[in-house]
Formats: sequence, C-alpha cells, structure tokens
Amino acid sequence: MKIKSILLTLLLSQNVFSTTVEEADKLYKKRGEKDINSYLAAQAYLKLAADETNTLEKAKLYNKSSRSFYYIGRIRKKLDFLEDGVSAAKKAYQLLISSNGVPAKEEYKKEAAEAYYQYSANLGKWGQIKGPIRSLFRWPELERHLNWSKAIDITVSDYGALRILGRAYIKVPGKSAIEGLNFQKTAYENTLVDVNLPNGQTIKVSRNLTTNLFLMENYIEAGQTAPFCELYDKFVQIYESSEGNDNVLNQMNADIVPEARLDFVDFDENKDLHEKYDEDC
Repeated sequence: MKIKSILLTLLLSQNVFSTTVEEADKLYKKRGEKDINSYLAAQAYLKLAADETNTLEKAKLYNKSSRSFYYIGRIRKKLDFLEDGVSAAKKAYQLLISSNGVPAKEEYKKEAAEAYYQYSANLGKWGQIKGPIRSLFRWPELERHLNWSKAIDITVSDYGALRILGRAYIKVPGKSAIEGLNFQKTAYENTLVDVNLPNGQTIKVSRNLTTNLFLMENYIEAGQTAPFCELYDKFVQIYESSEGNDNVLNQMNADIVPEARLDFVDFDENKDLHEKYDEDC
C-alpha cells in the first residue's frame, strides 16, 4: 500500500483529478517514457468515467483505465495495479451487458468485448505473477471472460482473447497444446503485416509483437520446430533492428510500441526459447 500512497500524493500534486480526456490520453501515450504516466492516466480515466453520463462513453473510459493499470502492473509486477485493472474492466462490461456475455445493444458490442478482454489481460497477468499453483483456481473465471470476449467480437485487441487462450492452453493442466496452437495461429495469421528492415529485407509477422512471442512458445509445446526457428529468426531481426529507434515497431503498430519494448524484455528472459533455438535450429 505504501507505493500507492506515494503515487496518490503525486497524482494529487499534478491535479490529475481535474484533467480532460485529451489530457489523460496524452499521459497514456507517454507511458513508455515513464511508467507513472500510465498510473496517472488510469486514475484520471476513473474520475472521468465517474463523471460521465453517457453509458457507452463511460464504459470506454473504464476500459482505458483498465488498460492503463495493466501496463504499469506488467512493468512493476504489482498485484494491486492488476486488481484495479480487473475492477475497472468489470465496471465497463457491467454497463454494457444485459446478461453474461450478452451486450444490451448492438452498439455496445465492440466495447463489451474489449472490456472482457481487458478483464482477462489483467487477471492473466495477475495469475502469472502469483504463479500457477496459487492462481489456478481462477482459471475458470479467466476462460469464461475470454470466451465471452471472442464470442462478441473476436478481433478486439488484435484477436487478444485467442492470444491469451492460446498461451493458457499450454499452461493449464488438461488443455490441448494443439488447440492452443490453433488459437495462437489464428491470432497470428489475421494480424500479419509486411515489415521493411533496415537491411532492405521484408519479413511478414504479426503486427502485435506479443502474438509472435507467444506463438513461439506454442510451437515448442506442439513440437513444431521448423516454424519455431523461422519465427525466432524474424523476432531477432525485429529486435536488432529496433535498437535505438522505433522505425520498425512503428511499421507494425505505432500505438503499442511501449508494449513491444516490454516484449523484448520478456524475450531476453525466456530461457526456454533460447535453449530450444540453440539446440534445434
């Protein structure tokens, strides 16, 4: 709680509670410069949502808050931030549904699917930090929310529900690695872009770097070495081409460059990927 008290003091000192949506958006866009900006944005969105009277706009603000909590929670590995993200997303979808997984209006569909996804992203990261033994009891909850998201709109957040399900299926006992791979490949194949590298070469990968990273894990679990090696090589090319500049990442998706930078950190720390490559590629 100490860290949140310090952040709250900073938040008050910067008068974030009187900010506008535009100012909150600017804070969030600067999350890659300082992660505190993401927290400040999250709190600003919460206040703006509380004051908003339009149902859909209120839900959008709660979703933005959830997304902002996720970013700082991912960086600092703080469960409190991720729990706040879960809470904000729940407020969003509760505004938009008539019953579980059923949007109350056609125009609510996109944002309801996004809310279920943001809930799942925060909960999934919460479980990763807690560890499988201490978080497995929440798997049914996570799976329900992901299924609701993909049933309403499978495309939100670059097929985000499939991306999380694909990874979960190689972590949760009793789930099929092949089915997980199929989820991941669907997310990958529907988000492919051509990326022009500084050396003149053009490669095709998912515009979402997390999807590329997760798919490598799925390939390993499914015993598919050749496509794993090919994707690993492409990932390294993107990584090496992004040292000192964001040109390649901007080609992929300029809106999530800070998240891509975090994916590079996760890639560095993933010993299983590197050992597999060294042994079999």
